[in-house]
Amino acid sequence: MPDEVFRLRSNRSLAHFLEVFFLRYPGVLGPAQSTTWEFWDTYDGHWGREGKAWVQNETSAPFLVQPPSWRALPGSWSDFGLQRPVLWAKAHLTIQEVRFSTGSMRSLQGWLTHSRHGTFLALGETDDPLAPVILESLSHELERITDRGTSLVAPLRHSFVWPSWSKPIEGESASSYFVTCLRREFTLARQYEKGMLNSVDTECLHRYRTRLRRARSIVRLGQKLFGSSLKALSQQLQALMRPSNELRDLDVLLTSWQSFIRLLPPEFANDWTLWKAALEKQRQTESRAWKSWLKSESYQKLIEEFTQGLDSLSVPGPAMEEAALPLLAQLAKLRKIPRELGSSPSVEQLHQARIQLKKGRYSLEVLGYWCPPKVYAVLVKEIRALQDRLGAFQDLSVILRRVTSDLDAKKTAVAPLPRGVLWGTLWAEARQMQWQVHRSLLRLAAPRLRKAFALLQSLKPYPGETP
Repeated sequence: MPDEVFRLRSNRSLAHFLEVFFLRYPGVLGPAQSTTWEFWDTYDGHWGREGKAWVQNETSAPFLVQPPSWRALPGSWSDFGLQRPVLWAKAHLTIQEVRFSTGSMRSLQGWLTHSRHGTFLALGETDDPLAPVILESLSHELERITDRGTSLVAPLRHSFVWPSWSKPIEGESASSYFVTCLRREFTLARQYEKGMLNSVDTECLHRYRTRLRRARSIVRLGQKLFGSSLKALSQQLQALMRPSNELRDLDVLLTSWQSFIRLLPPEFANDWTLWKAALEKQRQTESRAWKSWLKSESYQKLIEEFTQGLDSLSVPGPAMEEAALPLLAQLAKLRKIPRELGSSPSVEQLHQARIQLKKGRYSLEVLGYWCPPKVYAVLVKEIRALQDRLGAFQDLSVILRRVTSDLDAKKTAVAPLPRGVLWGTLWAEARQMQWQVHRSLLRLAAPRLRKAFALLQSLKPYPGETP
């Protein structure tokens, strides 16, 4: 359970309040320690959205907390993965430990934290029988804080637009709603341009491509309602993304390098230095070409053409009830996947299943406003889990294809034996994962999902709440 956080409703001293409160519930306030803390997160605030942050001062290594609680949460600095840690804020804080003397081995304890934005009391959940009584008493006299993390420090200014899903405005046409969704995804994609140009981290390109793919899925949904007038938009989105295909494949290979090298026997692990250096050099070339594309007139022209195309779509169209029909058609395709795969699906079949799952999830997240919330939650959870498994298999397939092509072209500068060992190891790993992914996809035919699909097919779209 997260720690409970309080602050005074008035301008009185919280430390003085505790001294009086300790007369009812004995406790002690530790000595004050003042220092400057740094708050770290990813480029797009991965942990900050949950009120969490990586913190450190001049004497401590980074650790994950949910301010103003200073209880270390599970996590490792390596969890940043592909993303580079970014300094979001600095704050000079005065912290005092708080402990209630209840006689329990696990007495209620926490921290009193003072910053220029206020003073906060954070107390941890324990199995102390008096803890609920103390917390309930505090809640009557103090203000309980639910907006964690943002009140303690002033985060560095940023201009990110966070993903949000909303139901259509009452009386809104389907065309207007689709234009709104397309603008949102396009804005979310373009905010990563600066990160790609400044080489902040490889995840910027990944998320840029993901947002453009989502936009293309929305366009495909709209084509079923508005005809071929949206075809140009789909082609423009594809043209924006196409020059980054090779760069993304190289990113997948290089960021996964250690994971697949560890599959090799130790005596072969150091035989790939020259090939890795060649891949890194190729990535630098592709990265320069991609940055040039982002700054080119051709890129800006495509941006303008896409924006103008969106503006031209702002016309009356079908009622929103009809907009759900493409979603039902897309979900119907997901129901057929287990039967179409058969007993021994090929890599290409699994790749197509992955594409269908992505289309289904994106469609559901755009048009799922009319779905019963429980049905929506079940489908999104299952589809997302399957997408993750298929995504890992796709990454391994990309690596295997690259290894195969470079081995055939003799680009690796590696002796035949370690080359064969690497290819064989990756091939065996891919076949094992292929079997596991196929087994996972059979869950689409499980009774729980069949029931959810059938319920949606029997419903008429209604203006329900956004799940």
